[in-house]
Amino acid sequence: MTRDSSGTGSPLPDLLDALLRILRENHPLAVTYQSAAETYQQLPPEDRLNLRMLRLKVLVYSPTLGWSHMQFMGAVADTLVEAGHDVHFLRVLMNKRAEALPKEVFNVTNFHNFVPSFVQKGDFDINKIESFKDAFSGKGFHTFLFQSSMMNQFNGINEAVCRELTNDVELIRRLEAEHFDVALSEFYNFCPFAIFHRIGVKTKFGALAVPLFQLTARRFGIPTFSSYVTNMLTPMEGGQEMNFWERFVNFYNDLYDWLYLTDLSVNVEEPIIREAFGQDFPPLKQIAQNVSLLFANSNQFFEMPRPISNKIINVGGLVGMTTTKNLEPGVQAIVDNSQAGAVIVSFGTFANIKTMSKEMKLAFLEAFGRFPNYEFIWKHELSDEQEAKMFAKYKNVHPVKWMDQKSLLMHPKLRAFVSHCGLNSVSEAARSGVPILAIPLFADQLYNAILARMKGIAVQLNVGQLNLEGAEQLIWAGLDNVLNDPSYAQNAKILKRKFDQTPFGAKQKLTRWVEFAAEFPDLNELNLPWEDELGTLAYYSIDVILFTAAVLGIFAYVLFKLAQSIYIFFRLPIRLEGLKAIWATLGQPKRLYKKKRTMANSLQISSEDLSNILMPRPLTEEFSVRRRRAKVIWRNLKRQKPAAVCFDMDSTLIQEETLDEYTRFFGLDLSGSAITRQAMNGQMSFRQALLHRLELLRPTKAQFEQFVSEFSPKLTEGIVELVTVLHKYGIDLFIVTGGFVEVAQRVAQRLNIPVKNVQLTSQSGPAPIGKAGVCQLLKERHCYKLLVMIGDGGTDMEARPPADLFIGFAGNQVREKVRQGSDWFVREFQTLTNVLEEEY
Repeated sequence: MTRDSSGTGSPLPDLLDALLRILRENHPLAVTYQSAAETYQQLPPEDRLNLRMLRLKVLVYSPTLGWSHMQFMGAVADTLVEAGHDVHFLRVLMNKRAEALPKEVFNVTNFHNFVPSFVQKGDFDINKIESFKDAFSGKGFHTFLFQSSMMNQFNGINEAVCRELTNDVELIRRLEAEHFDVALSEFYNFCPFAIFHRIGVKTKFGALAVPLFQLTARRFGIPTFSSYVTNMLTPMEGGQEMNFWERFVNFYNDLYDWLYLTDLSVNVEEPIIREAFGQDFPPLKQIAQNVSLLFANSNQFFEMPRPISNKIINVGGLVGMTTTKNLEPGVQAIVDNSQAGAVIVSFGTFANIKTMSKEMKLAFLEAFGRFPNYEFIWKHELSDEQEAKMFAKYKNVHPVKWMDQKSLLMHPKLRAFVSHCGLNSVSEAARSGVPILAIPLFADQLYNAILARMKGIAVQLNVGQLNLEGAEQLIWAGLDNVLNDPSYAQNAKILKRKFDQTPFGAKQKLTRWVEFAAEFPDLNELNLPWEDELGTLAYYSIDVILFTAAVLGIFAYVLFKLAQSIYIFFRLPIRLEGLKAIWATLGQPKRLYKKKRTMANSLQISSEDLSNILMPRPLTEEFSVRRRRAKVIWRNLKRQKPAAVCFDMDSTLIQEETLDEYTRFFGLDLSGSAITRQAMNGQMSFRQALLHRLELLRPTKAQFEQFVSEFSPKLTEGIVELVTVLHKYGIDLFIVTGGFVEVAQRVAQRLNIPVKNVQLTSQSGPAPIGKAGVCQLLKERHCYKLLVMIGDGGTDMEARPPADLFIGFAGNQVREKVRQGSDWFVREFQTLTNVLEEEY
């Protein structure tokens, strides 16, 4: 924009710039600088004041990681200068190779240059980071380990820069004295925005020279779905259509990013900021939330779909919107004289072409040589005479030290672009309608290459494979597709038209939003809620999910118990048809008892079951349901682990009653006495019964020991088989008795039950606790899910509860009270063995 020399240095030209811009919007051809000056003189004082407010003082902060980053921020600055604003450019030089200024920043009002001490001393070279120093090795892309290594190194750089910047009192003073209206910075860390707050800037903007990645998105509360939003730093080849394993890796990349990287910058920089600016300085996250907008170097038609915020404004294409220039004569002649067209080859300014191996260069040259009708213009500074001779052999390959990439891409004879896929290069190719042979090297380049491939404008090659045998064939095949498959050129042309016809261009959006936010600095109504605000449980609806799961779990449990009850109620031991057949065969009830064992064997059911089915005695409905439920529980013993079965000893495991045998040993038979009946009905404890007998017998210790040694109890029929089956299913077995411990231990050994599992009711606690107390202790100690008590007497029946099931046994003694009170009443152990072996 040309000004007359008389206006230089006075405030009037600044105001006229703003007025000129407004007038030209309505009369773009008729308004001149002179007419704007005349109009300004005619304005009343109050309108001149309003006009003065239209010209903003802007600070553009550019952390110079690479040329493309400063090129984008320079384009932002230049766009605001063209809009008539007063722009200051603060460059923080972090890469000496990017020391030369791009043309975009030559129009700013004031240029501030800050070079950290570690860069001045040469203590750090960003190009020596592992992913960058050997860019053509194929090691530039890894999983979260790559993120960790790279982000830790960049975080260290940002920490050192932040410390030096905030301690540069003179620079802070000069910036504060400028009274900036707005300020912009790339949003990789928080320190620039803390400085903006310190110098009194109300309206702050973020910017990104690369695609929006997860870390920055999270700072704006934008959720990331790893199912289809691939991690920008470690992208999956499937892009938004990842397979299972890609989604698996992407999920854990995002998880690592969330757990480790989210607060990495805040934790490092906040202590530095508070040390420099005071302990009462606002939290960095709060300052970040107050950032008005973020300008992303993206276009909605050249980006993968993802959740977004109204605070994200896409201004992709700013760098590529400068006016094209005439090519250098030598380059112009090469393109004009090409038979089929020209192809440009460039791997950007960050990657050092000297690190490309001779074998890889030769593979490129051989592949290019197989397209003699095309001219290849390669941005490649020859390192020595030997390399010059190597290139000279290929007449259609032209190495150049520098090229006007944008002007070349806009040339009508340009056919393809061999590119590393830096975002600016890919955007320029897309805006020019040129297909790409994509060979990404590091950072966001793989993401950009995958994006270009998904849009149908690129063939993607893996640079790691170009170090192997067959690299020439891979390059040739990729180029052949790009040059000879018309779909790539067609897709590129369609994408170019979308760029050209997108309503509201990048420059207009940038300018209008900056001016709007300057008028309304507080745009927090556009904020999405942060995880820190809502809390992790609410943000991810974990509380709702847990509540729903609990309700569904309770509902499922109730349904299960209801279904179980219905199943138990309606399940019959044998079919009704079988009952009718049995009754017809037997004829008369008198013949039933003589033939019941024969029929039981032929029907493979126990005689006890047969007796119950044919009802030799009346059974109530309640008794029948209780027995069916008991059978289900008994079968479940082999499934509900851990489980246990407790046996009474007398008249259960063995056929005798030890107290009766004890008195009989001394020649006194009390087996049918009142003492025995009271003991077995639970009206008298074993100890009390024993004391009664001792009063009658008054035996000596020697006589007692003689009884114990000579007494050989008889095992009940079927018990050995039952115990064997219970052992097979891993069910714990116990003998719970109030009888003689020596006899019980001998029985345990014969049944292969551990002696330690003999539980005496008189020794299981500090005082005699009975069989119920023993069962309760066993359940508590071993956490049994099911515990069954089997016995013949009333004291055994008292063990339920805590036992889950009591089975009354009448193989040796039949006690009516036990029959009525038991869950299941059996006359032989074979019944229990058969039912346990049954399946549902």
